[in-house]
Amino acid sequence: MSASNDYALASGQLLSVPDIVRAILGPARDTLVIIFNLLVDVEVVGGEGKVLSFLQTIDNSGDLTLSAD
Repeated sequence: MSASNDYALASGQLLSVPDIVRAILGPARDTLVIIFNLLVDVEVVGGEGKVLSFLQTIDNSGDLTLSAD
């Protein structure tokens, strides 16, 4: 399965996608079971933008984990 989504941003604009899998797959995500080997490819296609990717997870105990690459 493959899916994509384009986001157009103005100069200096910040965009955070809270649930990127659901944002790209839409309602189809709810019918899938476990997703593994997920690859997200993000690129700036014009201008001088930058991408800061990070992952935020909250486990059942309420602990927050934030990872940046």
